[in-house]
Amino acid sequence: MEKNLCLIEGAEAFSKGEFDGVALENGCLVLEQTGSGYLQKGCYTSQLLRLPAFRQLVSSWNADTPAGTYIEVQARVLVEGQWSRWLSFGQWSPFIRRTSFSEKGPLASVDTDLLQVDSEAGSKTAQLRVYLYTDSEQYSPQVRLLGVTVRPLNWEQKEGDPVLRQLYLPAYSQLNRDPAIGPVMCSAVTIAALVNRWGQDVLPEEVARICYDHAYQGFGNWSFSVAAAGCLGFRAYVAYLDLAGLRREIYNGYSVGVSVRYTSDPETAQKENLPYLEGASGTTKGHLMAVHGFCREKDVEYVLVNDSYADSDDQAPRRYRLDQFLEAWQGRVAYIVHPKQKHGGWAAPQRVPAQLTATGDVGSYLFEVKGRQQPLPADFSGLAGGTLAYTIQDGVAYATTAHKKFRYLQPDEKGGFSLPPEALETPERVTIYAVGPLGKTLVAERKG
Repeated sequence: MEKNLCLIEGAEAFSKGEFDGVALENGCLVLEQTGSGYLQKGCYTSQLLRLPAFRQLVSSWNADTPAGTYIEVQARVLVEGQWSRWLSFGQWSPFIRRTSFSEKGPLASVDTDLLQVDSEAGSKTAQLRVYLYTDSEQYSPQVRLLGVTVRPLNWEQKEGDPVLRQLYLPAYSQLNRDPAIGPVMCSAVTIAALVNRWGQDVLPEEVARICYDHAYQGFGNWSFSVAAAGCLGFRAYVAYLDLAGLRREIYNGYSVGVSVRYTSDPETAQKENLPYLEGASGTTKGHLMAVHGFCREKDVEYVLVNDSYADSDDQAPRRYRLDQFLEAWQGRVAYIVHPKQKHGGWAAPQRVPAQLTATGDVGSYLFEVKGRQQPLPADFSGLAGGTLAYTIQDGVAYATTAHKKFRYLQPDEKGGFSLPPEALETPERVTIYAVGPLGKTLVAERKG
């Protein structure tokens, strides 16, 4: 069977496609240059991609998009001799109001992150194209990877040889994060763990805010989630994996994000037709968690996971029976995140050092950057906004910043905030974070 994953990366692979206003630079797609600078728009179209018969397709991309630039990835499929229309997977950059699309066509449709072929016979051929945009002649987006994965109609899934290995992976709970988004940010927590394992130090809220989909109104867009890892410089993509593929990733040293649905209650499993997962924390009809190993005990094989549906970071590491896990693993969707690439991450979201300006009321402050006040917008908090939080130094050396105890705040009507007594009275350093929705986090310190 043909491979159900196609990745286009590097000069040789990209050169097989069609260029319109784009060029290759360091093995990446960029806008073409004229005498005065970059063109404002360009398009790259891939060669035809031959795949096993499928009805479901997901696209991925890794891109560096400095402020003022963005990209849009589209796909089409050949169905019974006819091409579908080009269907968009959305406009992407950490620095824009990101939106996916839901479009229905006569041959195929796309809903957020999933392209669905209408015909029962499916398709065996797909094609990708990506538009690059900039509003400045001085900057161009850079596309390092384009990918497509499909779920084969006749998928002879392989189990592979058992792998007994446990990888290091930081464990985070989503339930002790920003209460405005914690219950629905499992995908962002999973990505944060997968990149922090390789030395990144990003907060789950920072990942969440750069993959929020304003059309879907959530953080679970598969394509946007791996694009968030990609904009940090990592090689990341969505893949439909079988157990053999999952074992191979673990064997090679890579933890994997997986899409699951489950319940820990046998009665709920029967009533709602949900997979039963012994040892889980509750019931979910759509969830992401990270696999970081396998073990065996008394002839029973277990999968080792960090499940963010937990009350604390310490409770996130779990082990689930492999047979039950396979029932819960929804559609065999996986997030693959490999180490950083040579030319990636140069336009990543930034933490900006800030100072605090007292506003007159005791304990009330505004952020200030380079002498200019930075009031937070009135709608800063909430699902589509930002996150305001602080930590108090406690003398503990944490593996990542995200492991610290975060306390969450609400902006006031002046665009500032008020620190509570525990932060005002402590002699220790207090660090305040304002994670914005457009790829910027303000960080300021108050020393006791």
